[in-house]
Amino acid sequence: MSTAQERIKAAFWRLLREQAYSKITVTQICKTAGISRVTFYIWYEDKESLINDLFQDMADDGVRYYNEQKPNYKKYGLAESCGNILETIFYLHGKYPFLLMQVYETPEAADRSLYHRYHYLIIEQITSLTEKSFSETLPPLSTKEIVTFICNGLSSMIQVDAKAGKSLEEIKSNAALLLDKVLKSGLFV
Repeated sequence: MSTAQERIKAAFWRLLREQAYSKITVTQICKTAGISRVTFYIWYEDKESLINDLFQDMADDGVRYYNEQKPNYKKYGLAESCGNILETIFYLHGKYPFLLMQVYETPEAADRSLYHRYHYLIIEQITSLTEKSFSETLPPLSTKEIVTFICNGLSSMIQVDAKAGKSLEEIKSNAALLLDKVLKSGLFV
């Protein structure tokens, strides 16, 4: 890796695969990255600002993935946008499983803050992507309310199915079925 910032991120990802977020220290990050603490603090105020940067990287990756599915997504409606959201959720779960397991499964209060930061960022990103597609919704539901409902519901269902030991294909099938039923219910239109 070329920059200290990239080495810091790579070291943090490596440590997150091995232990809980709350157990990771700046000293460990620096040692793993092969940098000094001074160098760390040039780039980040603390490990919370580092995790926020990593979440932003994930969100940017998700936005890229979402846009690659339907380059002209603005012309598609609610169902197509929701299908793209679901595919993007699975993409992120597949690419970052070690972090998302900590986001969803770590009972320690220090690590539960990860869940809230992650969901806030993801909901903000998806809301901005889908504003045009959700224009067919009726008041009083806002795009953010719809996105929050769909994202939290799908993410929770994926977590429950994963904990139950279901295969990835079963989880995807169940999520697609749930999304289809919610959309056909007329809840949002």
